[in-house]
Amino acid sequence: MVEIYAPWCGHCKDFIDKYNDIGQLLFDNAPRYFVAKIDGSKYPEIAKRFEIKGFPHFVFFKRGKPITYEGDRNVKSITEYIKKNGPENVQRLNCGQLIEQKRRSSQMVVYFGKTEADSRFLLTEAMSIREKRFSFFWNDEPECWEKHGVKPRTITFMTNFELEGQKMSIFEGRARLGDLAKFLVEPAIPPLVQYDLSIGETMRSVKIPTIILFRNEEDEFEDYAGVFKKAALANRGKAIFVWSDKDDEDGRELSKHMKISDYGLDPGGPIYPSIRAMWIYKNKRYIS
Repeated sequence: MVEIYAPWCGHCKDFIDKYNDIGQLLFDNAPRYFVAKIDGSKYPEIAKRFEIKGFPHFVFFKRGKPITYEGDRNVKSITEYIKKNGPENVQRLNCGQLIEQKRRSSQMVVYFGKTEADSRFLLTEAMSIREKRFSFFWNDEPECWEKHGVKPRTITFMTNFELEGQKMSIFEGRARLGDLAKFLVEPAIPPLVQYDLSIGETMRSVKIPTIILFRNEEDEFEDYAGVFKKAALANRGKAIFVWSDKDDEDGRELSKHMKISDYGLDPGGPIYPSIRAMWIYKNKRYIS
């Protein structure tokens, strides 16, 4: 929340103590929120940008989008508005709870650090952009950091997929929302997964190729599944491995795009199963 004020404004002067109270309440909150203020008379371009007709003027930024606050101007109303519309809480777990959660969750983001660290605030922002696809937690126990082999203020992505068991990836990028959002893409992909539209979006957002096994109910899928799983594990992080069923709506569209009707694994043999590869980042498509 940003208050745009003017030093000569009587209403702004009357609101100084209330705004300070709002800032302290939100600073002590879990998750922590921040408020700011800027002199609109000193920066007329700000007043023009937000079409300000009077002071004070309040702008709430949600996922980078400015929203004019038009509610009551008191401590309770503004505080509740920010809590309701701000990023969600990141649940704190002690080390025992974290280990148990690792067993139960297939995908989770964990921040190791103290509550005052900027990275934890970054994590609360990341919760909104990843649309609750996985859980977010934090741990503030140094002995737990040591147990997991991480330094304080470390963001990790933990997975527990059926094919590969528990695995932890460490975020080593800059403390920026965009960098963290990109980091949370590839580790979230299971070693082998059925194709759907969400996987299709992932395929378009990464730089690695995708290997696709097309099948139907009549083919001898299990004969190829074991080999395909081994290949997926051996090339983890180098390619996305998916399988697609011709009777599935999303799979049919992908089959058309990859020209599965031409031929299968054996020229002149049955169409299914078939293997194709596509590398969207390089705009390439391959036929087995």
